[in-house]
Amino acid sequence: SSATLTPRYFFLFSDSLVWTVESEFSGSPVNYRGHIPIEQKTILRDSIDFVRVQKLGEEAKSVLRMGFEISGKATVLLFAETPEQKMVWLTNTVNTIKELSQATQ
Repeated sequence: SSATLTPRYFFLFSDSLVWTVESEFSGSPVNYRGHIPIEQKTILRDSIDFVRVQKLGEEAKSVLRMGFEISGKATVLLFAETPEQKMVWLTNTVNTIKELSQATQ
């Protein structure tokens, strides 16, 4: 984990979230960096809850407002570029968890 924000590319599949970084080589547009399984017990947490209890400057709060956490076998903190993008990610992840839950019943 680094102190700077590094742009990553995320891909949400029916059973996992995969993250990559831009490739430095011409053979592939991205390099795999990790994944987290999406399961029935996967938890989403909006970082706005964290913002409310912390004594942070407004700039830090505005960045954190775009964040959310996905927790399961690992935890990933994601930051969207816009509130709309954040809502799309939250909605799609919740729907994926629901579909997975229905498929296992």
